[in-house]
Amino acid sequence: MRNFTQGCSPTGKVVVDDTGAIFAGLPLSLPLPHFTTSSVASEVKDKESKSVLERGLTLERVRIIDPPEEFIKKARFLAKSSGTLNKLSHTDIQIIALALYLHEKENCKVLVATDDYALQYTLVSGEFEIIRIRYKGVKANNRDLERLR
Repeated sequence: MRNFTQGCSPTGKVVVDDTGAIFAGLPLSLPLPHFTTSSVASEVKDKESKSVLERGLTLERVRIIDPPEEFIKKARFLAKSSGTLNKLSHTDIQIIALALYLHEKENCKVLVATDDYALQYTLVSGEFEIIRIRYKGVKANNRDLERLR
């Protein structure tokens, strides 16, 4: 598994992909550097999605990074602050941590590709941009948080 960090695009933008983004083939269709975690990679089991991930890795359009523990803690704090911690999986926390890591340590403008509402709400509260894959996304307001409960 590859594990390298350099790679903001010339515009400074990168995409962090959740599992749904891999299923949808986003790393091969959106021309920006893509990052994900090993936990997302382990959730990709069907032949077509594995092919998308493997091709993305081979073409160096996808990079797998497991964020440092300090960013896992920051991700948990952000989720707790936004009221979504109990709605997020371990993989979701890693996605948030990777977004925080790439933003803080690599100075990238991070867009996160996900349809998961709890993940979106947490990221929007942290001022990250969301790329919706198939479904309407959330806005940072109390109504959206209520839908998650």
